[in-house]
Amino acid sequence: MAGRVRAGHGVALGFRSHQILARTAGDLLPEFTVSTKVGYFSGPDGAEHSLDPMRWHTAVELAAEDLGREPGLVFLHNPEHSLREATPHNQDALVQACANLDDAAAKGLCAPGASHPGTRHRW
Repeated sequence: MAGRVRAGHGVALGFRSHQILARTAGDLLPEFTVSTKVGYFSGPDGAEHSLDPMRWHTAVELAAEDLGREPGLVFLHNPEHSLREATPHNQDALVQACANLDDAAAKGLCAPGASHPGTRHRW
């Protein structure tokens, strides 16, 4: 039995969706390919979007820790929320954000090609 599970950070779940998924799925979790997304973080006024590489790296590490394994795929969640205007700086920020996720994959924080042999991460 193999399947796919998409787990976001879970704003509605107080940023605990990975913990809830791991607890609920229990021993079945290894049977699934888990994808997640990063981009929203808890802030003083609720959820806020950020392309800050340190926040992203920490979020991907926490996802792997909470799930007890690395996610199979990590998506860049709604980057347009941090890139409201088409400026050269914003284009550079998006390129850097994608490079940071690529770096996370290279460091083993998400499993390359976990869902299907030969697939690549899609940022």
